[in-house]
Amino acid sequence: MKKRDFLKTSVAAASTVLLPSSLFANVQGDKRLRTAHIGVGGMGAADLNSISSHARVDVTALCDVDANNLAAAKLKHPNAKTFSDYRVMLEAMQNEIDAVIVSTPDHTHAPASILAMDYNKPVYCQKPLAHHVSEVREMRRKAEEKNLVTQMGIQVHSFYDYKLATLLIQSGIIGKVETVRAWSPKNWGYDGPVAKGSDSVPESLDWNLWLGTAAERPFKEKVYHPANWRKLVDFGCGTLGDMGVHIFDTPYNALALDVPTTIKNNCRRPNGFGYPENNNVTYTFKGTKYTTDDFKWVWYDGKGAPSSNKGIKASEQGKTSFTRRHVYWGKGKTFITSFYGDPTAYC
Repeated sequence: MKKRDFLKTSVAAASTVLLPSSLFANVQGDKRLRTAHIGVGGMGAADLNSISSHARVDVTALCDVDANNLAAAKLKHPNAKTFSDYRVMLEAMQNEIDAVIVSTPDHTHAPASILAMDYNKPVYCQKPLAHHVSEVREMRRKAEEKNLVTQMGIQVHSFYDYKLATLLIQSGIIGKVETVRAWSPKNWGYDGPVAKGSDSVPESLDWNLWLGTAAERPFKEKVYHPANWRKLVDFGCGTLGDMGVHIFDTPYNALALDVPTTIKNNCRRPNGFGYPENNNVTYTFKGTKYTTDDFKWVWYDGKGAPSSNKGIKASEQGKTSFTRRHVYWGKGKTFITSFYGDPTAYC
C-alpha cells in the first residue's frame, strides 16, 4: 500500500453535522430539537439552512436587527416567531427552545451566547468565538458552570486536512516542527480615516441594537453594516480573526500548543478605529513534544501576503514533501506552512 493511501485510510471521515451530536442524545422518540437563531443574514443564513436541514430540528425563533434578513428567513420558516432583540427573544421563548445559534458580528457573540447560557441553553456560536479573550474565558466558565453543550463554528476542524495533519505531526512522520508560517492575502483591515458625519439609518435596520455593547456612534452607509464591520476594532477581529481562526486551527491543535509567550506585530501604528491592512506577526511558544525548543509561528496578511504557494520550495533540505489544500509540510529542515488563498492555485 502506498504511504498516501495508508494515510487516507488511517484518518476518520470528516463530519458535516453543524450541531454537536450530544445535543441530539436527549432527543428521544418523537421529541425534536427546537432552535433559536440570533443573526440570520450572511453566515447566519448559511447556518440556519444547514441546521434546519436536520430531520429532527424545528426552527422555533428567529432574531435579527435587520428586518430584511428577518423577512427572508421567515419566508423559509413561517412557523418561527420573529424578534429584533435577542434579549426579548430569550426571555419570551425560554420554555419553547432547546438550543441557540449565534451568527452575529463578532462583538455580539459573547453577550448573546452568555445570556443564552444564563437561560441554560446549549449554544452554537460562529467563529471567532468572541471579540476579546476575556469574553472567551467567561463563555467557557459559564458553559462549565452550567454543564452545557457548546460548539464554535469552525469548519476546518472537521475536514480531512485537519485529521491528516494531526496524524502526520503526532505520529512523528515529519519530525519536530520548528516554524509555522501562516498567511492569508485577504484584507479585513482599514488604513483610511475615521468615519465622520452621518447618514440616514435604513428603515429596515435597528441601528441601536446593531451597535449592541459597542460605543454609540452615528450610522455611516457602507462603513459598518452589513459587510465592513470585520475591518473595524469595535466590531470585528480583522483578517486574523476571520481567516486566521481557520488556518491556525489545524497546526495549533496538532502541535498541542498553549498560549504564546511573546507576540510581536510589525504593522502601522494603532489608530483605534480600523485594523492594519498589513500585519506580520511573530509568536513564540513554549516547546511541546511535537516542536523544537526554539519553535516560532509567523503570520502575515493583506496585500503583502501571497495568494498561493507559487515559489515555495517543497523542502529546504530534504527531497520528500506532502502538499494538501490549506496545509503544506516539508521534510528535512522540518517546518509546516499553513496558508489560504485560491484553492485552484495549489494542490
